[in-house]
Amino acid sequence: MTSEYIPFISSKKDKKRFDQLFSDSVCARIRLNLESEITKLSEDNIPLWIDSTFDGFSFFQDTKKSGGFEDYLTEREKYDKKGGAFEPRRNDFIDLMAKIDSQRDKEIKSADLFCNNEFRQKPNQTKVNIYVSRLLDYCYQYEPECISVPQIPVSEGTELNKINNSLVKASIAWRDNSHFNGQLILPLIFTKRAHMKGKVEWRPKVDKAIQHCRNLNLQGMWVVNTDIEDWKGSTAQTKAFSSLVEMHQYIREHLPENVKKIAGPYWGLNLVLWSRNLIDYPAMNLGTSHKYYLPGSLSKSGNTRMPLIPLRRLAVVSAELREWLASTIKKLDESDENRKIFSELEKKFDFFLSRSENAQYEIAKFQKQWFKSIQSKKRESRAITLFQDLSEAYALGSRLEDLPADEKPGKKPGAIAEHLMLQCLS
Repeated sequence: MTSEYIPFISSKKDKKRFDQLFSDSVCARIRLNLESEITKLSEDNIPLWIDSTFDGFSFFQDTKKSGGFEDYLTEREKYDKKGGAFEPRRNDFIDLMAKIDSQRDKEIKSADLFCNNEFRQKPNQTKVNIYVSRLLDYCYQYEPECISVPQIPVSEGTELNKINNSLVKASIAWRDNSHFNGQLILPLIFTKRAHMKGKVEWRPKVDKAIQHCRNLNLQGMWVVNTDIEDWKGSTAQTKAFSSLVEMHQYIREHLPENVKKIAGPYWGLNLVLWSRNLIDYPAMNLGTSHKYYLPGSLSKSGNTRMPLIPLRRLAVVSAELREWLASTIKKLDESDENRKIFSELEKKFDFFLSRSENAQYEIAKFQKQWFKSIQSKKRESRAITLFQDLSEAYALGSRLEDLPADEKPGKKPGAIAEHLMLQCLS
């Protein structure tokens, strides 16, 4: 049975976990810079959604010099030496864009266009068309079923509207003049929790995206907020959770039925949205971070985390957590199935501690099992099934001692389950 999730492959390690666990997915979304992995997936006949990583331009702006990223990086280096704020330097995103720049029409450099605030405000459609054609042709060589429309993540104002509109027009022009018979997926990427304050903040962005999908016959819309961290248990984020759900209700009501609706990756909110039939496909990371990181950004390695499966949450692998597990196991009845699960996790503790990849595999395996347990139910029963599942996790957590200090602000064992549970039926 094909699973309705869409794994997001952002690294070679992700590709390995995909092969181990997720080859039954409806498709795999993979970044264009992972060309060797794309080739392997194609050889295995995995349906592909290729993302050009264009949203990485969110980190690069306000340069007017020609010469592409080389001059841009030189400018940023001078700025940093004067005590300026952090700016990303050379990475896979820049290397990929430099490769795209070298394909043809070499006088048109991506940095000159999309790192330039003047050009963003007054885009030259001909130049945008040339660049987008070059970029999407590069994606198309791998014969994917889906390709992301190039877009810069939305801002709180309207300053990116013109360049994003221009990019959509260029993508449609490319589709109409190419042999691509697949699907174009429109990204709508919010980068601040403030975008989720309420309808006033998100509706103008959503309405514009819906308008593009309706008027230009786009086949899919993918929505994510990179600032939502639903695995942390912070009560400060719960209002944003409710607003996110409301936004997806609005999208479901106003977006044509035949347009694919995709959301995430998150830890559990993607599952909530999917179980409520507000989206068609939940996006999933593969055991690593549980949010979406923009290409070109530096995701901190952080602490190794492991799944506390009965609680539907994660926790930092530490000596304090080992003690917490031992104490919890003693308190639970021997007949309690949760005791057995916690005991199995305790046995694997050194295995997780020895290599973060071991813990990441365990997280990814649990995510798949969790999803499959809900997918096995009838569509109309999935939301109540997930609610009951999270309610049991919350009830269990309410009987247990607080987790170690590493879990602040979500030290209460049932905190994550509680916050997700409240979004299931509201």
